[in-house]
Amino acid sequence: MRIMRNLRSSLLRGEIKKIIPSHPRLIAPAYVLVAAILMLLLAMGSSTALAGSATWNLNPTSGDWNTATNWMPPTVPNGPTDTATFGVSNITGISIMSDGPVTEVNGIVFDPGASAYTITISRGSPFVLSGVGITNNSGSLQNFSAGAFLSNLGRISFTNNATAGA
Repeated sequence: MRIMRNLRSSLLRGEIKKIIPSHPRLIAPAYVLVAAILMLLLAMGSSTALAGSATWNLNPTSGDWNTATNWMPPTVPNGPTDTATFGVSNITGISIMSDGPVTEVNGIVFDPGASAYTITISRGSPFVLSGVGITNNSGSLQNFSAGAFLSNLGRISFTNNATAGA
């Protein structure tokens, strides 16, 4: 009787070991899940840290290109794949001031019915249009100014196939 009970007990323990994995096998899926979540957060973090395409707000807080809250979504267009889009706005005098690296966009689009804007590029770094360039669908004359004074050395550069067309 005692032998049978020990046999059943050891058989049961063996079956339990097969059914319930050891500690490392229990926590491995948790590590994989944590790693996947971290990778997702890093990917999201890097995309929000970088600039992106955006539309100038109807009621921006200022005329500063480099203020994220002036754009929707709140990010400053500054990258070779970014497009800055302009529609109707209460602030149409926009300044791009940068002592740092280049401010670059793929293109600027003025939507149909957009306000007439004056975009002024000042200080040392250039403003580069590196893709499609400027598209004006607004029916209004759009103005760009690149440093009218010697101390205000703004530059506008068109690279690749960028144009200042219609």
